[in-house]
Amino acid sequence: MKLNLKNIVIFSHDFFITILSFSLAVFIRLGDDILFAGEEIIASIMLGSILSIIFQYIFTIHRVILRYFSLPDAIKVLKYTNYYCLILWIGLFIFLRLENIPRSVLLIHYILLNTLLISPRVAWRIIREYQVQLGIIGDYRKKIQVLVMGVTPQSENFIRSTNRNKKSEYIVIGIIDDKDSRKGRFIHNVPIIGKIEELPVLLPKLKLNGELPQKIVISQNFPINELNYYLEYAGKLGLTIAKIPSVNEIDNTNDGEQKVNPIVLEDLLGRPQVIAATQEIQETLSNKVIMITGGGGTIGGEILRQIISYNPAKIIIIDSSEYNLYATNEEFKSYGNLIVYKIGDVRSLGLIDAHISKYKPNIIFHAAALKHVPIAELNTIEALTTNFLGTKNICDLSLKHNLEAIILISTDKAVNPSNVMGATKRMAEYYMNYCNNLGTATKFITVRFGNVLGSSGSVIPLFAKQIQEGGPITITHPEITRFFMTIKEAVTLVLNAVSLGIAEKEYSNGIFILNMGNAVKIYDLASRMIRLTGLKPEKDIKITYTGLRPGEKLFEELVYSHEEQIDTKHQDLMFSKFNCHNIINEEFLKQLVQVISECNELQVPIILKKYLTEFKA
Repeated sequence: MKLNLKNIVIFSHDFFITILSFSLAVFIRLGDDILFAGEEIIASIMLGSILSIIFQYIFTIHRVILRYFSLPDAIKVLKYTNYYCLILWIGLFIFLRLENIPRSVLLIHYILLNTLLISPRVAWRIIREYQVQLGIIGDYRKKIQVLVMGVTPQSENFIRSTNRNKKSEYIVIGIIDDKDSRKGRFIHNVPIIGKIEELPVLLPKLKLNGELPQKIVISQNFPINELNYYLEYAGKLGLTIAKIPSVNEIDNTNDGEQKVNPIVLEDLLGRPQVIAATQEIQETLSNKVIMITGGGGTIGGEILRQIISYNPAKIIIIDSSEYNLYATNEEFKSYGNLIVYKIGDVRSLGLIDAHISKYKPNIIFHAAALKHVPIAELNTIEALTTNFLGTKNICDLSLKHNLEAIILISTDKAVNPSNVMGATKRMAEYYMNYCNNLGTATKFITVRFGNVLGSSGSVIPLFAKQIQEGGPITITHPEITRFFMTIKEAVTLVLNAVSLGIAEKEYSNGIFILNMGNAVKIYDLASRMIRLTGLKPEKDIKITYTGLRPGEKLFEELVYSHEEQIDTKHQDLMFSKFNCHNIINEEFLKQLVQVISECNELQVPIILKKYLTEFKA
């Protein structure tokens, strides 16, 4: 066992205290008559030396960090003294009978040894904590002064951590709490100063004492409505909000320091953590060959990240973007030959057929698509061939090669579509249903959901860029709303849906719908992002309106009114029965091929409206 200098000092202290404690106990009890117990004293030193080394090695009481000495450490010391005293006394009694030693010496010895071992540790911790608080250790003036929100186990632990750690970036100067009965009390020498609404009065008083808080630090478990309120209120006072890291986010290598995390947009959605059906997904994907179209994109890339942990036999990534494949390869290069990267377009039937013939995938995740509404409106042929014919190609090849399943990533824009992008994705849903009704062994699984935070081209990175540039933030309409969830939870739910769709027959004719929560007003989203940077909406960063773009709706929907919704065993996953007439037929497909061959951009919306009655452009 490697010992550093501090450990050697503590080990030596404990060793000498231990072997001399019996002699001291005898002296306390016998006084000048100690000479009559000389034989016992010498024996205790000799035997005690051996026992001390053995039990210090076993219980490692010398390896504790003294400034963090706490009850569990004291219990470890007690275990050490219990074993040491018991074996020592038994040994002395067996060899010397202890005829010259009063039995009360044993009690004195036990109490004395524990006192001499524990007291210096407690004293050292107290001294170090007061040194930190008084500024003797660490530069108080260079620390970030913060207020802590609420009296919770997390906040108490954060205060204790910052008090103990001389290298901590933070110094807690006060605690905010809603309960009047707690005002004026202290936690680890930090006062509870009052409610957040009292800060306009309290901050000038703190300033007079040389205390200028920069942040309000909150624990993880505040409700979303309270978090939004605190964020807005703190912004008015020029303070930012940060959060105490959860247990699995704490950097245990950094000498016990807890670094607070900034509030991010995901925190303000207020969505509970999605739980993956790990066992079911493992059974579905383990040892399978998986192909992902659009695997270099936002959704496809996250599918790759998550399915890797389920031990697939091989993963084939197909993407039309060379750069996307390069970036994905850089991220996953440590996986070696497990992942194959192929440049390919789902519109190229022969190329995709060749890849399927070569790699023989069991399951295809079809995430390749044109997804941006304005771009699709200006490129209707490309949108139709990618979103619909690309899906048709994947479905037809899945049937040809008898694949186990194909999973289509759909969108809420396919519900009552008002644009070409949504209409072509709705056509893809229809074709999946058409293939499913053929009654083959291949499972055709469609998963529909709304926007994901941070995806390429979404409003989140756009707003962040506009804020960084000083504004204004541009929104199409003051009342426009959208559904949002994180990429990670969306894909987790997709995998849950896949495990259900493959295993359960009742989910064979419809669409899985992800529970997106409540729709979010884009104006509110922009305002929250501004406040997250410590700025004020409309004052520091203006919000302007540009008008709805072609094909854009004020609000999106996740289901049709005629779709029968069924609950699944996953609370964030519904199944919607596909109970409408399927429009896929030879005449429709023939007309689409003709429009595409003529490259007639204007004719695409017309032909879509003719067959897709729900398309209202």
